[in-house]
Formats: sequence, structure tokens, C-alpha cells
Amino acid sequence: MNDSATRNSNSSARINQFALAVLIIGCVAIYFKPAARGLYVALKSPPRNSIASAVIEPEIENPLPASIPFDPSEEYRLKIQEAAQLIDELTQKKREIYELIRYYKNGIIDLEKQIIAESREKKLIQYAGAIKHKRVELVLRTIQRRRGYIQMLEVSRRWIQSSSELLLYLKRRTHFDLQLVDIAGGIDLDQHMAQLDLAIHKYRPTAENLPVKLQEASSLPLETIWSRIVKPHEKTALKPTSKANLDILNGLDPHALNYADLKTFRKRISNKLPRYSRFIKAAAHKHGFDWHLIAAQIYQESRFNPRAKSRAGARGMMQILPRTARSLGVKDSYNAVENINAGVRYLKRLYDNYSSIAGSDRMMLALAAYNAGRGHVEDARRLAAQKGLDPNSWDSLKKTLPLLRFRKYYKKSKHGYCRGTEPVNYAKRIMTFYKVLKQQETEFKTAQAKL
Repeated sequence: MNDSATRNSNSSARINQFALAVLIIGCVAIYFKPAARGLYVALKSPPRNSIASAVIEPEIENPLPASIPFDPSEEYRLKIQEAAQLIDELTQKKREIYELIRYYKNGIIDLEKQIIAESREKKLIQYAGAIKHKRVELVLRTIQRRRGYIQMLEVSRRWIQSSSELLLYLKRRTHFDLQLVDIAGGIDLDQHMAQLDLAIHKYRPTAENLPVKLQEASSLPLETIWSRIVKPHEKTALKPTSKANLDILNGLDPHALNYADLKTFRKRISNKLPRYSRFIKAAAHKHGFDWHLIAAQIYQESRFNPRAKSRAGARGMMQILPRTARSLGVKDSYNAVENINAGVRYLKRLYDNYSSIAGSDRMMLALAAYNAGRGHVEDARRLAAQKGLDPNSWDSLKKTLPLLRFRKYYKKSKHGYCRGTEPVNYAKRIMTFYKVLKQQETEFKTAQAKL
């Protein structure tokens, strides 16, 4: 009896505990989901006066149009336009400085003529005697001050030159990748945007940003200026930009080179090319290439330095990698003649691989393969085909090679990551140097014919 009562009591306790648990769970559910509280109300009939008391909202005849989604590429284009405008401003500032330097230098020439005339008239040979003449001293101090101006203007000109080159590089890179969005999609340009924005703010040509003050110029002693006039050993006249260089800059891709590049190229060609020209011509003729093209490639690779060595281990005039040198039977990569012959032979091998491609596209692909490796070029060709582009066209590969920088593409490629903008710029610069060299030779032959 007692056992039965105990069991009944335990059973009742368990039922009560279960009911309490259900109640607690229900309360918690209602607390976290208030919509559940409306279930009972929704099932009840509405009060009689609820319809009468309801407020009917008038219909909106002309609802506001949905907001137009923002196109981030438009922001990039605006930033590119801002950079282009700033480059124009810097270029104009550089021209003004250039003209000011010319003005001061030409003025110095006139003042030096006055010093020479004064010294001859009064037979002034020594500085100690010349400086006693007030007119001579005044002219010397004017020359001293103008030389100081020129010194600081040159600093400013170089600063503007470097800033405009950096801006041009960032603008071109952002613009180039922006063009790739149409065929690639999903490219993150934020890094380019940030760099471009930083450069624009840094190089905005305001008075406070110009890093020069004319009063900070270091002055040459008057005696030094006097001796340079009496015993001249330097030219102060500013050489104008040669017409040939202007023609080249106007006729070629303005982004491939700048005036400083052309000036350095012409100087190196004049100094270094004659030493190696017969070896270059022989190797080029043997494999059916224009020797001007090979010379342009050597300049791009090593600046005609037979001892050049890259961080990747490429060596010599044509920067041949050790494994490539072994496959070509090269014994000494630093031997200029052996390196040139091997490099041209390797270019010929790559050129023959693209025998099905016609015209200049064939050479451009061969040059890109020389720089980046044939495997990466083949990856770019496959990617071009996937994008519906012509895999045999250099215009297509200019778009797809740079895509191999992005994980979205190189992870699916056979040969992996590639700094794809480098072979594009490599081939472009070689062809630009090639055209410059051809034009230079034409000018030389024309001059010789007139003699």
C-alpha cells in the first residue's frame, strides 16, 4: 500500500516537473520570438469597430525610382582622369622651369661676355685685381646668384620629372587593369586606387609642395666663377631637345619611353654598340633576324653589359638563365660573343615555335616567351581562347598575360603565377628601341649622303 502510494507520488512529481519544463520552454520561446504572442490574437475575430477605425493609406502614384547601383569602375576612371590632369600640370610646370633655366643660362653667357670684354679692356688677368672693379664684382655676383637659381631649379625639375613618371606609371597600371575588368571580372583595383590617390595628393603642384627654395642655393665662390670665365672649361649654353628625339617621342607610344630614356639609349648606343656590332650583325644574319632588333633586345636586357647578372641568376649580354645556357651548350655566359650567339639562337627557337602565327604578332610572342617563359605565354593563349579572344594575336595576349597575376586565373593555369605585365612592357620597349635605332641609322645615312 505504501509502495503504491509512493509510486503514485513519484509519478505525479514527474508529471509536474514535465509540465513545468514545457511551461518554461514556452515562455522562453515567446520571449525570444515575440511574433508567437500574436498567434492567439490573429486567430480571434477582429473587434466590430476595427474596420471603421482603420486608416486607409493613399496609394502613391509615382513612387521614387530605385537607386541606381554605384559602379566602382567609374570612380577609378575619375581618379585616372585626375591623375592625367595632374601629369599635365606637372609637365607644364616642368616646361616653365626648363624655360627659366634656359633664360638664366643664356643670361649668364651674356654676362660672361661682359666680363671678358671688361678684362681685355682693362687688362685684368688676376682675380685679385679684377675684383677691385665694382662693375666686375657686380657682374660676378649676378652670375653667382643666377647659378644658384639654376642649381635649385634643376633640383625642382628632377623632382617633378620623377613624380610625373610615378604618376604616369600608376595611371597606366590602373587604367590597364580597369580595361581587364571587361574580360576578367572580379579584379580588385583598390590597391591601385589607394596608391594613385596617395601619389596625387603627394605631387599636387602647390607652392608649399615644391621642395626647393632659391635662397637655399649653395653659391660658387666669385674667384671660381672668374677662373671659369677667363679659362673656360665648361659649356653653359643649354642644348635644345634634338628634332630627332622630338619626332620619335611624337611618333611612338608616349607611354613606352620618356625623353630621359631616349637620351640614355642614344648615349649607350653610341658608346657601346660599336664594340659589339659585328658580333650582333653576324648572329642576327645567321638566324634571319634584323640586327637592329637584336641590339634593342640586348640593350633592354643588359644595357650592353657582358657582366650583368639578375637576381634570378640570368647572366651576360642577353641575360641567359643557367639551365637555358646548358641546353644551348654555353660554356661561359659572361663571354659576350658566346652569350650573343646563344641568346639569338634561343630567340630563334622560340620564334620557330610560333611558325603558325603571321606578321609582327609572331615576334612579339617570341619576345614575351624569352622574357617570361614559353609556358606562361601558352597559359595566356589558352586563357585568351577561353575569353573568346584570338590566341594568336598579340593584342589578345596583352590583355591575358597580366591576368596571370591574379589568383583567380593563375591557380587554374598550367604554369602558375606570372608577373604578366613585365613581358608585355618588355616586348613593347624592345620594339620602341628598335624603331629608334632604325631611325638613327637612317639619319646617319642621310647625313653621309650629303657629304
